[in-house]
Amino acid sequence: MADSHNILLIFTFVIFLTTFTSTTNSWDDPFFLYQYCSSNRTSANTSFQINLTTLLSSLSSIATTKTNTQFYNTTFNGNNPSDTIYGMYLCRDDVPSQLCQQCIVNATQRLTSQCSLSKEGIVWYNECMVWYSTTFIFSTVARTTPSFNLFNTDKVPNTKSFMSLLFSTMNKTADEAAFGNGVKKFATNDITISKFQTLYCLVQCTPNLSPHECRICVSGLIEQLPGCCENRVGGRVLNPSCNISLFYKAQVANTAFGLFMCRGDVPFSFCELCVKNATQRITKDCNFFQEGVIWYSQCMIRYSNWNFFSLVDKSHVYSEINVTSDSSPNKERNLFNFVISTTLSNVAIVAGDSDGKFGTKSLELNDLQTLYTLGQCTHDLSSDDCKGCLGDIIGNGIPWPYLGSVGGRVLYPSCNLRFELFQFYMDNDNVTKPKIAHSSSGKRTNRPRTIALIVLLSVVPVILFCVGFYLIKRKTKRSFRSILNENFGDESAILEPLQYGLDVIEAATNNFANENFIGKGGFGEVYKGTLFDGRQIAVKRLSKSSTQGGKEFKNEVLLIAKLQHRNLVTFIGFCLQEQEKILIYEYVPNKGLDHFLFDVRQRKFLSWPERYNIIRGIAQGIIYLHVHSRLKVIHRDLKPSNILLDENMTPKISDFGLARIFELNQDEASTNRIVGTLGYMSPEYAMLGQFSDKSDVYSFGVMVLEIMTGKKNVRSYESIVGDSLLSYVWRQWRDETPFNILDPNIKGTYSESEVKKCIQIGLLCAQQFPDARPTIATVVSYLNNDFIELPAPQEPAFLSHGQKNAKGIPQESSSTQSISTSTALTINDLSITELIPR
Repeated sequence: MADSHNILLIFTFVIFLTTFTSTTNSWDDPFFLYQYCSSNRTSANTSFQINLTTLLSSLSSIATTKTNTQFYNTTFNGNNPSDTIYGMYLCRDDVPSQLCQQCIVNATQRLTSQCSLSKEGIVWYNECMVWYSTTFIFSTVARTTPSFNLFNTDKVPNTKSFMSLLFSTMNKTADEAAFGNGVKKFATNDITISKFQTLYCLVQCTPNLSPHECRICVSGLIEQLPGCCENRVGGRVLNPSCNISLFYKAQVANTAFGLFMCRGDVPFSFCELCVKNATQRITKDCNFFQEGVIWYSQCMIRYSNWNFFSLVDKSHVYSEINVTSDSSPNKERNLFNFVISTTLSNVAIVAGDSDGKFGTKSLELNDLQTLYTLGQCTHDLSSDDCKGCLGDIIGNGIPWPYLGSVGGRVLYPSCNLRFELFQFYMDNDNVTKPKIAHSSSGKRTNRPRTIALIVLLSVVPVILFCVGFYLIKRKTKRSFRSILNENFGDESAILEPLQYGLDVIEAATNNFANENFIGKGGFGEVYKGTLFDGRQIAVKRLSKSSTQGGKEFKNEVLLIAKLQHRNLVTFIGFCLQEQEKILIYEYVPNKGLDHFLFDVRQRKFLSWPERYNIIRGIAQGIIYLHVHSRLKVIHRDLKPSNILLDENMTPKISDFGLARIFELNQDEASTNRIVGTLGYMSPEYAMLGQFSDKSDVYSFGVMVLEIMTGKKNVRSYESIVGDSLLSYVWRQWRDETPFNILDPNIKGTYSESEVKKCIQIGLLCAQQFPDARPTIATVVSYLNNDFIELPAPQEPAFLSHGQKNAKGIPQESSSTQSISTSTALTINDLSITELIPR
């Protein structure tokens, strides 16, 4: 079986939401669980995308036009065999046909909008499943598509015999589904544990499986139960070909009602992160209380011991509005307030009339300012109640006479409004979805973002009342714009679109959770995260105690924001808020070049063609910095750990904290603050503080030789009398045995001409004097032309005679002190940043 994906979707104190008969289902709308879109993707507007849209439309049409069709599979044959797509849907056998139809419509719409470029996709609802793939999926058990499980965190009171009873009941149900009822492949069972306790089990396979294949599929899911659902009161494991569910019910005296809602523009993945954070927070801070509500910028969660569904609740209010003590009449203020209130009234109408109970409006106030507004209600409210709730905020929740600078929000448990002079929500043409036709039974419209839960609690202490008035994104007293102006001056206008709020970063990294921790650099920690639009990011969080890191932070933001090249790591943005300094980059999955070069287990995965392409790619990145970009940039810290490798092993230069901008006619600069990594610093920089484009060329030359040999040049500093990498390579070159230096992992697989050329380039770049080194443009011409005759290299820098007299070389540790050129060298592998955000 494929690895399962554990995702907790509901409150940690809530009993698992699974019902096995339609009579116990209190909701008219399908309940979304999870979706999977494969990473094997095609490009937009291809025949595959058109074929997929046709296939999904066909499945939806079959479901809504044919009666008693709980299962259906079909094939769409494209003109190209590779464009053939197989698709199927399956409804739970106990689900009424009308609910099955609506579930298939919702599922196909979701796949069309969110998986249209993926070669395989599946979406699970509580009531149905839709699956498509370019590989044959009929009459065979899915073995490559990930399975998915969810569980309840509450445990059964008597754990000793529960798992044994669960396995026996589930296996009995599996046998009945596979062998006992013909083509449906569906069975349920319940067993009374005691007078007040019952265990329910459900098993279903796709009907096109043979009985034997069905039983094999279910057996694989049952084996996963100890890992996901041991002694849990509820759980389910889902595979495209089969699924199992369990539900444990005990008699209780109290009922609790719960609801969560995500902002209408927030994608599912980001919604999931937000809800997870909120459940953890509300469980911690409102534990043992009968009522609680928590608000994040992207979601909210609420629970109570009374039924608040479909009721407008204004009893608890949180507001965050810029107010002033001056309430004297002001014509300009009155006009501004009228414009704002009118726009908010319009957005209230949009939200109330929309299926998602969500709406946004923008209004251009003048050439420089645009008003952005957002309104949202919980989905259980009627259209009129939603408008009334938002209208109450406009009329009573906003202190119009005291309204200061424009911006703020008011939150009720049932609805909320926000207005700002910056765009705080995502532009999305699909935010307000078209209405789905109402059925004759008065069926409510689809509600994908709000889930109302009526749940049974094993214990509800009657203690106190707790309302979590938490708004994780607190607006600072100073606006984003003033913070930018203070830190970046005239450049702030360019940087404003790149600024992210702290709440966005916290949600993307799950509050900087340990499982997202990647590593630690000289000035802080690095985390992996996922933005609300699905992009994976690397977040470099600078240490609050580091004063030096702030200088590198500003330098990196100002510089890399203006650079863009396929061989540079992509800069996404930054956060400067609440004492936090955060840099945001694209996430590069294969870590740094050092991870492959200097690990004996990983080194074997670097073939010669890959190494040669990495050398060429690094050179292309450097020539962009030195020659082709709008700025002339000297990196000053080129080393393998600052060369990241993407999924295609394309090199990307990173970490621009030490980089400097040169004037176009400037050749060199000097400093008494020597920073960088020993082994990669050129002699003139390490000893005299002088740096130029030839300093980067020197670092490049050292890296080329490290790529060829798989050895670290910094080892040369571990011993004053030790043999350095440069001296070793030079000796082999001088003795006309250059191939002796090669990493054994590439011997026999390389081109001799390419290898010899790269060794020669490495030695030329590592010459002692800058004038003797080629420019990076010359290096690129060497790499791109097999017929250029390269000059003969001389003895490179930092050989034995240089090592015997190490004095006079200034050094700097990660604390970054200013050092005079008379300071003696301490032989260490020193670096400002040992890890760049990945």
